[in-house]
Amino acid sequence: MNIIRQRGLRIAEFWLDESFEGKDIDVALLKHYNRTPEQAQNEAAWTLNIDLGQTQDQLLNGMNEVTRYEVRRAQKRDELTFECIETPTQAHIDEFALMQAEFCRTKGLPNQGVGRAIGMQAQGILRMSRVLLGDQTLVWHVHFEIGDKARLLHSNSLFRATSGACTPSLLSRANRYLHWQDLLWFKQRGRVGYDLGGWYAGQTDQGLLAINRFKEGLGGAKDIAFDARIALTAKGRLYERYQAFKRKIALRSFSCCVFMGQYCADHEFMPVVLHGL
Repeated sequence: MNIIRQRGLRIAEFWLDESFEGKDIDVALLKHYNRTPEQAQNEAAWTLNIDLGQTQDQLLNGMNEVTRYEVRRAQKRDELTFECIETPTQAHIDEFALMQAEFCRTKGLPNQGVGRAIGMQAQGILRMSRVLLGDQTLVWHVHFEIGDKARLLHSNSLFRATSGACTPSLLSRANRYLHWQDLLWFKQRGRVGYDLGGWYAGQTDQGLLAINRFKEGLGGAKDIAFDARIALTAKGRLYERYQAFKRKIALRSFSCCVFMGQYCADHEFMPVVLHGL
């Protein structure tokens, strides 16, 4: 359980079929559940799962040719160091956050922040790992464990090489090598499955499709589950009705603006935006 809001209303996230019964919360946000309560509002959530019950050879052979080659080359020639952090400190999270902020700034991407990771640290379920070249961190991975499963939460790497030895191709190998070491680490910890943190089911976003291809190279099977939200108290039900009303108004406003924009374009008028309905 990860509390994400407490002031006047307790909202918590639950992951991977974690039990939410009997918790002192108003609204439960269920993430990647195989089964959800009938009254919950469900949304399909795809991911890739890797079976950690396989042998080490089976895990490696489940990867595609490019991934296997880069993992083996990284092990034999790149002099990389793998570090697994079972109990991350705030200093570890801060170091990851700095790399993430720089990556997002350089790429022009929104920074999701580390609030969820901090919440999971407080719950004792956060795990972190990284690959270093000398004393320089090349790639960070942030995970969490629930029951007999582990899931990838964040992955980040240096975006620009900072020395002649640190090339984009080395960063690519370091990332794949870190995924490989993660699998062995969680297998050694007795986890039966590793979730690669989502899989894009669309066809239009080329960036997300590229991430799909990278993840598919690591092996695993596509799996569909569900995200859902459910109110557990009268206060929670009132909040959910209010949120549904806000979404309905936003949708109506958006539809009206699209209609007016098209009307103005058809009649060679300047587009206008309506405020309030």
